[in-house]
Amino acid sequence: MTISGCCNNSVKLICIFAVWICVVLTGCSTAGQRDDSVFLIDSELAASVVHVRGNERAAQLNRLVRPGTVVMWLNKASDDIRILFPERKVTIACLNPVSFSINAEGIFESKNLPPGAVASLCFIQPGLYRYVVESQAGAHGTQAAGFQLEGTIVVE
Repeated sequence: MTISGCCNNSVKLICIFAVWICVVLTGCSTAGQRDDSVFLIDSELAASVVHVRGNERAAQLNRLVRPGTVVMWLNKASDDIRILFPERKVTIACLNPVSFSINAEGIFESKNLPPGAVASLCFIQPGLYRYVVESQAGAHGTQAAGFQLEGTIVVE
């Protein structure tokens, strides 16, 4: 998929996100679905949701996806979280990542995500992308110790 092909799909990505938000807001159950599910939207687009609770094993944060897949992180922890790609490997992504930006060091990182918030990034280039989820313990007045989890996105 070329960058221009991905740009043509930006409307589809917005629709995917809007449908996903509607599902979350209406309280539709995901019982019976695995956290590592990949949802095929059409023959070209897919989405994968990473549920962050703070007690995951590494395998629960890993995803194997196709180019053009939107990976969404849903904060189910009790504190704010932040997601970053410390190896600076994510250099090309689809337009309009949600809650992600590139920091001064050239690393994709999310803003602080309160409980229930979502961040998403569309992966275009094949490769292995390591990421870190850090809790921002105490952001809501809790005394709990923070956590740091590592995961990978493999795009084939």
